[in-house]
Amino acid sequence: MNMEQRGEALMNKPLYVVDFLPEQVPEHSRGQFFAVEEYFLDEEEDRRLFRRFLRILLKLNCYYDFTVDRDGVERKNPSPKKLKKWVRACREGEQEYLRVFLNDGETMLSLHTGELCMGVFNPDEHLRALLEQLAAAEGLHFWQNHKWL
Repeated sequence: MNMEQRGEALMNKPLYVVDFLPEQVPEHSRGQFFAVEEYFLDEEEDRRLFRRFLRILLKLNCYYDFTVDRDGVERKNPSPKKLKKWVRACREGEQEYLRVFLNDGETMLSLHTGELCMGVFNPDEHLRALLEQLAAAEGLHFWQNHKWL
């Protein structure tokens, strides 16, 4: 199974997110979610958020081997500089997504252009605990979601 097929299969597994919000906003919330989302999609805010995602990925790579799928190109344990370049390219829309596979391809972390969270598909208990700590250290939240955006 190639990385594209593996990624599609994992999108049907339990989903968690690393997010700037502590929980999902209810569908009929009286708040200003879309106005706030637009603010965070501003270049400066978006850059800060993706920088936090990068730091989480780099710290996570201290504990896990990575296979990174960048628009169909695979690389095992890319250098921090290379990963930074790829995360930036995803944030800037030069590539649609960046997928990071862990646990022999059983878990996937996913960044997408224009999204303000990082998807985490099928994490085991240890990875969930670690991501909760890493997200908190970056001022972010880690929680279970029920569907990809």
